[in-house]
Amino acid sequence: MLLSGCETWADYIGYGERQGKIVNFIAESGSLELIMWGSFRDTKEYSHKLATISGFQAMPPMYAVGFHYSKWERETSTNQVMHYNEKFEEFGFPADVFWLDISHTSDSKYFAFHKKKFSNKAIKLMNDVIDYSEKRLVVITDPHIKKDGTFEVFTNGIDL
Repeated sequence: MLLSGCETWADYIGYGERQGKIVNFIAESGSLELIMWGSFRDTKEYSHKLATISGFQAMPPMYAVGFHYSKWERETSTNQVMHYNEKFEEFGFPADVFWLDISHTSDSKYFAFHKKKFSNKAIKLMNDVIDYSEKRLVVITDPHIKKDGTFEVFTNGIDL
């Protein structure tokens, strides 16, 4: 198992049966962490030894394996999310999680809700409704921040 937080390459060179083989590792940072095992009788034994070193996998929460409602919409609001929740409840459809896509933002700025469609009071109500129905709400954020000198998240990032 190769543990590396940087770009790493492995070159395998085979020289023929009698001459052996070479594996050359190159880590961009110069630091390489490697765990090697010989052989195992079966996959179960390998998985157990790997988990002993790296940690055993936790069970996911029940809602995570349920139905997730995710739909990109040009226009969305707290009222729209509560309407979806109401309809799922009305028809007995077992939705577990609602996802809000980028249209919940103000001018495509992650971490900034659209003020008219997602007022603080409406967000509180929506959260209460979703919580009461024992569902979850996930706000999508992508790993990029809108470049805008008036956007506090952007300017704070630049300052840091």
